[in-house]
Amino acid sequence: VIIEEIRMYEDIPEEVVHEENLEFAITGVQSKKIAGSIESLKKIDRAAILKYFSDMYKPENLVIAVAGNIEHDKIFKQLNEGIGQLKDKSTPREYNGEMVINSGEKIISQETNQVHLCLNTPGVSNVDEDRIAMSVISNVLGGNMSSRLFQKIREERGLAYSVYSYTSNFDEGGLFTVYAGTTHEDYKEVISIIENELKELKENGITEKELNRAKNQFLSMVTFGLESSKGKMTRMVGSYLVHGYVKEIESVIKEIESVTLEDIKRVAKKIFVEEKLSKTILGNI
Repeated sequence: VIIEEIRMYEDIPEEVVHEENLEFAITGVQSKKIAGSIESLKKIDRAAILKYFSDMYKPENLVIAVAGNIEHDKIFKQLNEGIGQLKDKSTPREYNGEMVINSGEKIISQETNQVHLCLNTPGVSNVDEDRIAMSVISNVLGGNMSSRLFQKIREERGLAYSVYSYTSNFDEGGLFTVYAGTTHEDYKEVISIIENELKELKENGITEKELNRAKNQFLSMVTFGLESSKGKMTRMVGSYLVHGYVKEIESVIKEIESVTLEDIKRVAKKIFVEEKLSKTILGNI
């Protein structure tokens, strides 16, 4: 089933360019494909599955979050009778989290109707104090239909149907990526527009209107996330896994509200460094 899933995604150029881009832009375990490869999957046997379970599914590696109409003592008793029986059966697995952000350009020649491209700069880690400012920058550049890149590349110039930006955050660092799907004739112009927008934001920052709009979107996401048991559970476990404790919602809101225009400009100058740019371009080129 997983092999067929890999083959399915290999037939979707937009999926391929993101995976190839991550492997090119990052040297480290963070860039490995989640599904693995067909070759690696074929090497996995029953003994390997059992060993992995024995090594990884033990008390110090597990976090359980529960939200909803529950009775704490009853849930605790049920979990303790089941998962609570797991024992520490082996020594901790060594993990090398070293991560290097690369620069340069990777071309993947492939017969496609569009040229798919990813342009990257260094980002920030999961615990970096600038992570919200970085998210604001991504939001302003390519986070929605009113973003700068969407307006300039799609609405004003008609050079792409799909254009957006996103951040990839890890414990050891991060990556900021802009994606666009365009034509063979226009892809160089699209890259030029993206690079110019990065330079413009680095030199002049963003407007107060853009900052407030991004903040309001993040605050709305936080609020909507509290409206379901699943949302509450996901927020709790995510916070605990990253920080080692559950952040109070008031603290999260305060972090969002405290981001300033000066913060945005400072972070942009730190990450938008021309020598650290990387590009992955896939298409009939």
